[in-house]
Amino acid sequence: MKIKKWMLFLVVILSVQIGYKFRSILAQENKDSQKIEAVINSFLKDAINRDIDSAMESISVNYSEEENNNIIDYSKFKSALEQFMSYYANKYVNQSISGLVIRKIDIQDNKANVEIEYDRNGFNIDTLQEYQSKIIRIVTLANEGGVWKITQWKQLQQK
Repeated sequence: MKIKKWMLFLVVILSVQIGYKFRSILAQENKDSQKIEAVINSFLKDAINRDIDSAMESISVNYSEEENNNIIDYSKFKSALEQFMSYYANKYVNQSISGLVIRKIDIQDNKANVEIEYDRNGFNIDTLQEYQSKIIRIVTLANEGGVWKITQWKQLQQK
């Protein structure tokens, strides 16, 4: 009888400890998720407002992505972003980003893979029509010295 009580006591203690650690892990993931979403939001806002310096603060100097057998590093990404901003500035007015949704997030140690969806809106100067495009991306981030930075920015789909 005493052995059953001790076993029950041991099970309760272990459950409490495991539950405490699990809650702690979930709280940290939630905190990281919020920080990651803030970085993505900030980058999108800065990019749509054509603020290249602020947008690049969200990008890791270790940015590296392969596209069409070419490696895109930090400086190539910055150059492509500047070209993108220039193109859209000449073609669209009243640009905005809306409806950001985090579809999936996977945080492992100091790396996060996030699938996002958002709408890019504006008024096309050439066609004199409203423009809306739904974009789906995979964003990879790294925690660098306690700060989440974007290391890859891949477009999956644009509708």
